[in-house]
Amino acid sequence: MYYYISRRREAKNIPRKRVGALEVPLATHLLSGTVQDLNDVRSGAHEVMEQNRELSKEVEQLQKELLAETTARS
Repeated sequence: MYYYISRRREAKNIPRKRVGALEVPLATHLLSGTVQDLNDVRSGAHEVMEQNRELSKEVEQLQKELLAETTARS
């Protein structure tokens, strides 16, 4: 994170003294946003996994029904 802030300072030619007081709050804000984003992604991934499980069960049921129909017609 420090590297990121340092590189931004260099890119904008902002003197260290002016930015120094903002470094910790900025880094904390960026990290908390990143953690929240990761939590959102994790939460979304759990929802997708649950939907995938439900769909897999439906597919298995449909396969069983199709097999039963195919066997009955033979």
